[in-house]
Amino acid sequence: AQASSSGGSSGKPEPPMDEEAVMQRYQRLRDEYSGIASKVAEIELDRNEHQLVLDVLTPLEPTRKCFRMVGGVLVERTAAEIIPALTSTIAGMTEVLGKLNEALQAKATEQRALATKYNLKLRAGELVVR
Repeated sequence: AQASSSGGSSGKPEPPMDEEAVMQRYQRLRDEYSGIASKVAEIELDRNEHQLVLDVLTPLEPTRKCFRMVGGVLVERTAAEIIPALTSTIAGMTEVLGKLNEALQAKATEQRALATKYNLKLRAGELVVR
């Protein structure tokens, strides 16, 4: 009994795909790319909001009362307590964004490779195999 692998990363050359399989794979890659791009946009918005708050809090005196939403609960803290947490959160978001952007580039490269290999073209919004 032979095991069939559709991953393509086993080192063996991929068997040629029929037109329908190529179209489905390309569409799946486009969907994955779109999902990653949406997540990147969402995290960038969150990071920018966090940065705005950090920019407002930084010049304040460290003992100034601040309120922060934690898990849906508003908690009172001081600027000195919130600033390090914000800085850490922004750094974490930046790291995640870097990894997501790398994944986005990998998906784009994979899409281009598939389009080149199977000579895919877009005509009037429809993907065609030539």
